[in-house]
Amino acid sequence: MVRLHKGDKTLSYGETEKDIVKYLPNGETIMSVKMLDNGGRKILYETSGWYYIEPTDKKKGVYAGDICQICNKGELVDYGGCATCNNCNAQLKCGL
Repeated sequence: MVRLHKGDKTLSYGETEKDIVKYLPNGETIMSVKMLDNGGRKILYETSGWYYIEPTDKKKGVYAGDICQICNKGELVDYGGCATCNNCNAQLKCGL
């Protein structure tokens, strides 16, 4: 899995980089690409700034800490006995 983010905001998760390319600025000039120690990259766009593509060991699932299967942007947290997405608020598994 890879994570695309801008600052602290996750834009998307994907199985490969091809899955997240559509979330990068379209038609904008790339000013710089830097390789990161973790195997990821950071890309500087002319007007949008830095975007980061980094590998992650997270997986899509229904438990706290997994990636949301609905929006592919949030992570599931335990909220009131339910695994709830911190982005779209979908409740994927409840122990009630």
